[in-house]
Formats: sequence, structure tokens, C-alpha cells
Amino acid sequence: MNNVTLNKSNNNTINNGVRYLSEQLTSIKTVNKQDALIQELAELLGSQDNAHIWLNSPHPFLGDQTPQSYLDREELWEIEYLVHAIGTGQPS
Repeated sequence: MNNVTLNKSNNNTINNGVRYLSEQLTSIKTVNKQDALIQELAELLGSQDNAHIWLNSPHPFLGDQTPQSYLDREELWEIEYLVHAIGTGQPS
């Protein structure tokens, strides 16, 4: 009985550890993706300052929220779309 309890406890500990590591890796990937997106934006707009201004300006496509607010919430899809639009010369 003790071995069964010990094994269940070990499994829970391992599962919690795996879940934690998975969440950390997801967070790292998101940060790296955000950094790459901001770098691409800076290249498209000509400078980090221009990228900063764009990121902190309300945007009608985002319901007059700032792109930075989306990045802060790790909602990258909309920002990726807008950066792609800038890069391809579409209205953004």
C-alpha cells in the first residue's frame, strides 16, 4: 500500500513538474516571438523609436486599443496580422 501511495505521489509531483516546465517554455516562446515581432516592426518602420510609437498608439483595427496592450496579454495574432500588412504594403 505504501508503494502505491508513493508512486501516486511521485506521479503527481512529476506531472506538476512537467506542467510547470511546459508553461515556462510556452512563456519563453511567446517572449521570443514578441521580440522577433518588435524587431521586424522596427525594421519595417525604420527604427525602434517608430516601432515604440506604433505599438503605443491606439489602432482602429484593435478597437482603439494599443498593439502593446495585445502584446501584454500575449495576444499576438492580431499584431502579427498588422505587421504583415505593413510589410506587404497593405493598409494597416
